Amino acid sequence: MSAQKPITASILRRVAVQTMGVTSLTAVILTLLTFLIARSIIEQRIHSQLTAVAHEKKQLIEQRLAADRQRTAILAKDSAIKVSTTLRTLQEQGVPVTGIALFNTHGIRIAGAGAAVAPLESTTTILVPHFTDQG
Repeated sequence: MSAQKPITASILRRVAVQTMGVTSLTAVILTLLTFLIARSIIEQRIHSQLTAVAHEKKQLIEQRLAADRQRTAILAKDSAIKVSTTLRTLQEQGVPVTGIALFNTHGIRIAGAGAAVAPLESTTTILVPHFTDQG
């Protein structure tokens, strides 16, 4: 009988150690899978939110550019408009503009106010933004 006790205890000990090992391995694998799935879901949500924000910002920029083009077209239609008044109005509205200039299709300056603006080679009305430290 004394010979069977150590063998039984040894087998029970091995079974207990193997069961703990399998249980621990299963817990580690499940934890790792849960982490990977959660990270993937969070990455997808962040990507979709950033995409939505970028699309919103793009629309705002396009709207602002359309408004600026409209203002430029109005300025180009009638050179009798006081450009300096228009510049001051734009600055009061928060448009970060430092200078306005109107050129004819030959690149000759018709009117201007604020910072100097170089002519561009173009036959149409265009709006060219110039950025400084203020905008």
